[in-house]
Amino acid sequence: MVSKTISAASLLCVLLQPVIAYPSPQQSLHQGKECPTGVQIIGVEGTGATPGRFEGLEDLRADLLKRMPGSASFALDYPASGSVDAANVSSYHIPTYLPSEITGVFTLGAKINTFTKRCPQTGIVLIGYSQGSHVIGDALCGFSGSLTRFISTAISQQSQKSIRAVIQFGDPRNTRNLNWHIGSSTNAGILPRSDFDQCEHLGNVWQSYCDAGDCVCDGDSFFGCNIGNDVHVSYLPKYQKDVVDFIVKNANSSVIDTKNDI
Repeated sequence: MVSKTISAASLLCVLLQPVIAYPSPQQSLHQGKECPTGVQIIGVEGTGATPGRFEGLEDLRADLLKRMPGSASFALDYPASGSVDAANVSSYHIPTYLPSEITGVFTLGAKINTFTKRCPQTGIVLIGYSQGSHVIGDALCGFSGSLTRFISTAISQQSQKSIRAVIQFGDPRNTRNLNWHIGSSTNAGILPRSDFDQCEHLGNVWQSYCDAGDCVCDGDSFFGCNIGNDVHVSYLPKYQKDVVDFIVKNANSSVIDTKNDI
C-alpha cells in the first residue's frame, strides 16, 4: 500500500521532471485579445482525457455559456496521464500520474496569472474532474507539508481575487468535514489534503463533490482503485443543475478578500 504521506524530497524529484520534459506553460497561454464580459470558464479534465478538451464536461460547459452570456471557456492543455493502461483507464500509474498533475498545477497557474493581468475585471470559474480536481486544489492550496508555501504561489493571491467559483468532482485530495464538501462520502480521498491555510478564504465559492463508493475521493490507496468506477463517472449529469445554479449565483459576486501575496 502506498503511504498517503508523500515526502518533500520525493515531491521535489517529481516536481523537476515535468518542468524539464514538458513545454513551458507560457508557450500555450490563452491568446484571446478581448476580455469576456461574463466569466472565464476553465475546465481541467481527469486522467486519460484528451489534453485541452472538455471531455465529460461539455454539457456542463454548454449550460454555463447559455446561462451566462458573454462568457468564454477553454480546457487546460496538460498531460492528464497516469493510468496503467492508457487505452483502458482503470488504475493509477504513480510515476506518470504525479508529473502529469504537477505539470497541470504550473500550467494552470501560469494561465490564470497571465489572464488576470490582462483581464482583471473578469471573474474566473474553475471546474475539475478527478486528476483535474487535484490540479485545481494544489494550484490554489499548495501541497501539504514542507513544500506547501513554495507550491502555493502557482495561482497568486492577487489572481485568486478573480475566482468566482471552484467546482471539483471526485478529488483524490478530498477531505471530510469541510464546508465545501458535497455528497455521500464518509472517507477521505487517496491523497487527503491536510493544509488549507492558503485557500480557506475561497470556501464560500467552492464545492467539491464526492459520493460513497468512489475510491478516488472516498478510498485509501492508489492500488486497487478503479479510476473508471461507476460512482466516479456519475457526478454529471447527477449534480449538473446544482452546479450550474451555484456558479451562476456566484458569477457576479464581490471580489473575495485574500491574504497578502506570498
